Amino acid sequence: MTSPTNLRKRARKYLKSNCEKCGTNEDLTIDHIVPISKGGSNKRENLQTLCISCHREKDRIPKKK
Repeated sequence: MTSPTNLRKRARKYLKSNCEKCGTNEDLTIDHIVPISKGGSNKRENLQTLCISCHREKDRIPKKK
């Protein structure tokens, strides 16, 4: 498994430098679109840049089945 530090370094090379939801460029995090715990991966296709606020909001929204 890739360490969080290595993942961040790799991801900075190809992810956007602003939040993909609101567009801010402050307090950015790397988000797994499908969480690792739900079968997601550390592959580029499963990563996005979100600010802390949008990341928290995403985690609060119940997923429809």
